[in-house]
Parts: sequence; C-alpha cells; structure tokens
Amino acid sequence: MINEYPAVIARVIGTSDVARAITFARDNDLELAIRGGAHHQEGSAIVEGELVIDLEGNTVRVDAEKQVAHVQPGTRAEDVLAETQQYGLATPTGSAGEVGIPGSTLGGGIGWIRRKHGLGIDALRSGEIVTPDGELRAASPDHNEDLFWATPAVASVTSASSPTSSSTRWYRPSESSTRTTPPRTC
Repeated sequence: MINEYPAVIARVIGTSDVARAITFARDNDLELAIRGGAHHQEGSAIVEGELVIDLEGNTVRVDAEKQVAHVQPGTRAEDVLAETQQYGLATPTGSAGEVGIPGSTLGGGIGWIRRKHGLGIDALRSGEIVTPDGELRAASPDHNEDLFWATPAVASVTSASSPTSSSTRWYRPSESSTRTTPPRTC
C-alpha cells in the first residue's frame, strides 16, 4: 500500500493548465509526479509533500476513415477500446483495462494483438507534450523528431514531461496486413 500524501494536487483540464502546473512546480522548487490513468502500483504518481498533476479525463476522438484515435492523457484503455470498438477498431494496449493509454503506449503497450500489429508504441503517430520549461510542443516522426523518438525514454525515466494528447494508429482486428511502420528502436 502506498501511504504518501502530496501537498498539492493540480486537477488539470487542458494543456495550459498542465503548463501552469509544471511552471508552478519549477518556480516553487517542488518535485512533480504525473497521475494519468490511475494504474500506479509502484506509487510513481504520488510524491510526499510535493505536487501531483492529475490528468484524469477520458476524451477520445475517433477518425474511423483514417483509423486514427486522438486520446487525452488520462484516458484509460477500457474507455478508449469501448469508443473505438464502435468502428471495429483496436490497438495494442496492456492486458488491463484500467491502465492509462499514454502510460501503456509509452511503456510499450504489450497487448493481445501485438504479434499481428506490434506494440502500442509502434502505433503512436504524434503527441503534444508539455516540457519541463512549461512549453507545449507537438512531436511526430516528421516534426520535432528527436522529441518524438525520445518520448518513451523520457516518460519512463522522469515525470518532468507530460504528454497532453496523442494520436495513435488503430487496426481492424480482421486485417491481414502486417504493421504499417517498423518497430521503434530506442
């Protein structure tokens, strides 16, 4: 059981709230933790006497024609899959529904359809990230490429950067084609 209590919890609604919370933590010399989908068995989303940014939210926008979903950072896998199943789409996620999509994706997304479509991280197409300096940056394989390719490593090592939305490729489970992008190498 985790028995830690933050001094401040910032329940953010949008990107500007995330940027303000990160700037506040930096300006006040507070350690920072990010709470996404609430699947934090090791307690990484809580810091004793410091600041927690709570990204909880479940906004999902699906473009069925392009097979892309735009997902907010606190959205859980079960919420995303429920929304995308209406269109017959799925993507590699973890094996538990309560995991947050960003954490699952950036941590690999080792899901049930991985043999056919790769890991969740392979499906990531773009993201918006608030950096430690409080700036919003968009990243994709074609824009801010270094930030895009570094995002999984940064997310697994530190909670100083916060993804605020992402776009991921979704698949029809019956598709016979192979992956559309090669696996990431970090």
